[in-house]
Amino acid sequence: MRLLTAIGLIMGLWFTTLPAQAACSLDDSLLLAKAGYSKAEIEAKCDGGGAAIAKSGPIGSLPKEMAPGSTFRDCPDCPEMVVIPPGNFEMGSDAAEQKWVDSLDETFFPGRAGPESPKHRVMIGYSFAVGKYEVTQAEWQSIMGNNPSEHKDPRNPVEHVSWKDAQEFIRRLNAKLRGVKPVPAGGDGPYRLLTEAEWEYAARAGTTTRFSWGDSLEGCEYANGPDLSVNSKEDMGWMTSNCHDGYGVRTAPVGSFRANPFGLHDMHGNVEEWVQDCFAENYNGAPTDGSAASGKDSCAHVVRGGSYDAYPSFLRSATRAANPYDSGGFRLARTL
Repeated sequence: MRLLTAIGLIMGLWFTTLPAQAACSLDDSLLLAKAGYSKAEIEAKCDGGGAAIAKSGPIGSLPKEMAPGSTFRDCPDCPEMVVIPPGNFEMGSDAAEQKWVDSLDETFFPGRAGPESPKHRVMIGYSFAVGKYEVTQAEWQSIMGNNPSEHKDPRNPVEHVSWKDAQEFIRRLNAKLRGVKPVPAGGDGPYRLLTEAEWEYAARAGTTTRFSWGDSLEGCEYANGPDLSVNSKEDMGWMTSNCHDGYGVRTAPVGSFRANPFGLHDMHGNVEEWVQDCFAENYNGAPTDGSAASGKDSCAHVVRGGSYDAYPSFLRSATRAANPYDSGGFRLARTL
């Protein structure tokens, strides 16, 4: 196991039960620290093996590297995460934006921006971390042992996964961090899906425009969306952005486009992303504290961000939809 320079990054904020050990190597001690054990508990389990950790800094504290905007990995194969600051924002779209959407030549979905109302203020009163990129096919393969994607490339986002598939990936990743084999039931651990409110807060990144780059549909520097190649290749008669993003009608390697102000890539386009919430027809009664709108696992879950072959307006920060086809991608959130 690679020695991590910032021990606090792997100090678990979650507690799990591992079998006692007679003596621990430094790697074993790091693993216990990652699982959330205190210095005293590690020393008790490891017969003094926690001494090396004690020299590295207080267990359970957040190091200076966890400042907003900083990046980290919990393990060499783990996704790169970006620390997002607390804050508040206006979630959803107003009547003017919805009228603009209806004015576009996207005739299949008139009035479809209705679920984005009422616009409401949400307070995110905590820091959390978000995947700098969508989960890649290589990351999926390393955890799940398969690759369901249509557009195969290790650096492209994984696609054609269901919400439950994403939850299984997260369960296995959290178990890997705890060093538990076989994979236990339940998914407790620091990694999870973003809530819908967290997703929009992270996508907007302090902006109030339709997209994080502004109000224009021409976002080919920022997103792998429906560009001019959609009609030239597919002849579908779709409305597209009046530009070429360089990837045609397929996914692109993550990080190919400019990041938003929070340093996150592909929040708009590439693949639509699962979030934790169950879909509702509007925001009446929606949480205002960043938590997820709950429901049964069998509910229709929300996808965000649009995709490479969606209508341009689907890439807006406020766009939300239920995905009945179990064909999305996702990015991770991490509780700090």
